[in-house]
Amino acid sequence: MLYKAFSMRRFLLTYWIMGRVKVFGYINSKRERMMRVE
Repeated sequence: MLYKAFSMRRFLLTYWIMGRVKVFGYINSKRERMMRVE
């Protein structure tokens, strides 16, 4: 039971980090596009 909870927490943490990286990359590409337009 304890191991299951630990693996679940690790899975959620990995999922959260991946989401943050995806959002950061999206914002970064958007910023680059805006700079190119100017």
